[in-house]
Amino acid sequence: MPDIDDSYSRQARINWPAVYAGENVVWRGKPVRSKYATKDAKLTFGGIPVAVFMIFWMSMALRIPKKDGAVAWLFPAFGLLFVLQALYLLVGHYLRNWLEWANIEYAVTNRRTVIRRGLWRVSEMSRPHSDSPIEVRASADGAVGNVIFQTGGKPNLKGFGQQLSSMFNPELRTGEFGLYAVESPGDVYRTILAQTSAASNGARDKNGVSDEPSFR
Repeated sequence: MPDIDDSYSRQARINWPAVYAGENVVWRGKPVRSKYATKDAKLTFGGIPVAVFMIFWMSMALRIPKKDGAVAWLFPAFGLLFVLQALYLLVGHYLRNWLEWANIEYAVTNRRTVIRRGLWRVSEMSRPHSDSPIEVRASADGAVGNVIFQTGGKPNLKGFGQQLSSMFNPELRTGEFGLYAVESPGDVYRTILAQTSAASNGARDKNGVSDEPSFR
């Protein structure tokens, strides 16, 4: 799973990314804002049946006579959470991604791929180059696209807060790690693979392993 560090200071953000000894930044960039805002557009289609069901639910719940006491407000209150989810799936994720863009930044070092992200609370996630990207999803002209890494397994969501957040954040729910809406995604992909190869070759040299064939 990606390493996550929520302890961000203002100085750390200015000097981002913080690197370890012997680590160098080879690429750094931000997503294209308009494309990043629409990266979860497919959620809108999933929100349509949720919205239809919640309209039906709320219309029935609000017809419950007030004299029924707790039942009269319990059913509408229960449905309110799903109303909010339906609104997020339909339009809310566009606004969220648009606002989050200000805190999004990507970097590739000679050791790992690093992402800074977050809407209210900025966090950092990184993947070592041993977990290389497996897919590039680009526009027809290849100008803008996503570099997707292999999912390291679904995260263990503990507590009501994390479970609630996962309802509005598909990446948190699936554990997907990627660089979204970057310019020239093919070049970024090749940059990461080059660093992956360099790291692998360095490890073999350190262990005294040679790529040259041996003869007896």
